Amino acid sequence: MQRYRLRYQATDLEMPSGEFLVGRSSSCNLALDDALVSRKHARFEVGPTGVTVEDLGSRNGVLVNGKRTHGRTVVRHLDRVGIGSHEMILVELGRAKDGRHPTSELLICLGCRTPLEAFHKICPSCGTPVPRTASTLAGATLELRATDFGLMGEEEDTRQTSAFVLLAPIVEKAIGLGHYDEAAHMIGAQLDALKAEAGREKLSPELVAQATTLALGLAEGLRQARWFNFIFDFHAILGRLIPGPTVDQLHELVRSARYRETTPLRNYLERMRARELNASDRFTLRRLEGLERVISA
Repeated sequence: MQRYRLRYQATDLEMPSGEFLVGRSSSCNLALDDALVSRKHARFEVGPTGVTVEDLGSRNGVLVNGKRTHGRTVVRHLDRVGIGSHEMILVELGRAKDGRHPTSELLICLGCRTPLEAFHKICPSCGTPVPRTASTLAGATLELRATDFGLMGEEEDTRQTSAFVLLAPIVEKAIGLGHYDEAAHMIGAQLDALKAEAGREKLSPELVAQATTLALGLAEGLRQARWFNFIFDFHAILGRLIPGPTVDQLHELVRSARYRETTPLRNYLERMRARELNASDRFTLRRLEGLERVISA
């Protein structure tokens, strides 16, 4: 009989033959502290022919590979099971593909988030090149090099931007799930590279907005000055006014995070005051000057 494990965060949970319960109750085999998870949310059944999962009448249901299940559903090797805000992976031990030896290391495709085994070079689901130093499902994130994405023919700045574009959706999801440290470790170098590139190349408004949104999310989750500084320094280099909604968010965040570094914002304001602004932009500038007073208080 095949052996199975359920990979959740940094842990591989052995799944013996029979019933394996997941829910908020401490009596479950895997207890999840999550308001979106019911007391007894889902039941895995390990049998001689494979593994099934069944929703036990929960409010929020069970997802397999992103689709809501109905009744008892077969779960196969590397299938993703979503319960509440948590995702876990079924691993069939001793599984070998293409005549290769199996490995305990699993990777996540940066394009579609499909779990992959370490020998994959191309994601079979979406065709995205798999970097040799991809994020592992155990949560460890190693440095991502441009060459790992098959981008050797591009200029360094373009490669850095490409890495950022590939990583950003995954980082956004990690922030949404509250995995702030992992998100920061994953995207920090790419944000710094993007800021350096901003002084040499014209970045699209969409790219600037995405980078700002990620930095705001990290500032809110980690309460670290680095992410506030990034927003001010980034827009100073770009010579662009920070959008009004972002300024409103910053007013809330600097108070809750007790951000007290005045120099980045002051340098940014000096640059903005030298520009010709319309009435709407002048109003935003006054809001930013009010932000400076809040930080200095």
